[in-house]
Amino acid sequence: MSEINLNSLGGPAETPRSPTKAAANQKNQTANGSPSGTDSVEFSKLPDFAQVEQAVEDGYASQRSSLQEDVDSASYPPLVLIEKVAAMLAAEFQRDRNDS
Repeated sequence: MSEINLNSLGGPAETPRSPTKAAANQKNQTANGSPSGTDSVEFSKLPDFAQVEQAVEDGYASQRSSLQEDVDSASYPPLVLIEKVAAMLAAEFQRDRNDS
C-alpha cells in the first residue's frame, strides 16, 4: 500500500520557501489561521477523489486480509469459547444493571 499526500494531488510541485517569506506569511495570518485581508478562499488544488477512494479501499482490504489471517490462525480462540465469554459478560452486565 502506498501513501498519498493529498496536498500534492492535482497541482504542480511546490518550490521551497525561504524562512523570511514563511515568517512574513505567518505574520499576515489571523488567529484562526486564515490570511488577513482576504475575503474569499480559492480551492484550486482538489485531490483526485477516485485515487483517494482507491487508496482507502486498498487499506481496508489490507486490514481485512490481516484480520482474516489472525482469525484463521491456530492461536485464535474457537468460536464456541468466544460465544461463552460473550454470554458470561452479558449475564454479568445484566446482573449489575438489575442491582442498580
